[in-house]
Amino acid sequence: MLEPYEARVSRTVLRGEGSRKGSFLPDHPGSCPLPSGTDEETFARVFGGTDWAVMAIVSRSGDTFARLQLNQGPGARCSLDWRVDWSAWPQELQQQSLGDLEAIWQEEYQQNIQPQRLAPVLDQQFWADLDQWYAHQLTGESYDVVP
Repeated sequence: MLEPYEARVSRTVLRGEGSRKGSFLPDHPGSCPLPSGTDEETFARVFGGTDWAVMAIVSRSGDTFARLQLNQGPGARCSLDWRVDWSAWPQELQQQSLGDLEAIWQEEYQQNIQPQRLAPVLDQQFWADLDQWYAHQLTGESYDVVP
C-alpha cells in the first residue's frame, strides 16, 4: 500500500551543510507527465523555502517531466531532460535484489555527491540594486540602476 501523499512529500526535504534542498517525485497514473495544479501547489508550499529543489514526474506511459528550481538570490527555473531506462530493469533485478541495488546507489551517491560552497559571484550592492529594481517593477515605476 502506498504511503499517504503528504508523508511522501514531507520526508524528501533534506538538510545538510547549512542548506535545504529537496526532491519531489510524484507519479501520474495517466499518460501526461506535466505537473498538475496540486503538484505545483505542493511543490511551492513544501519546497519554496529550500535553497533549491527538483520536481520529477514519470507518467504511467513512461513519459517524463523534470524541473530544477533555485529559490535563493534572484531564483531561477529550468527544465531537465531525463528518462527511465525501463528495458534495463528485468535484467538488473535478475542479477540483484532491489534492496541491493538501493544500497549500491546509496554508496555511489556518498562517493560522488559532495557539497560545494560557491564563492559569491556578485557583490552585495548588486543584490540591493536588484531588490530595488524588482520593487519598482511591481509598482510599475521606472527605475535606473546606473547612477
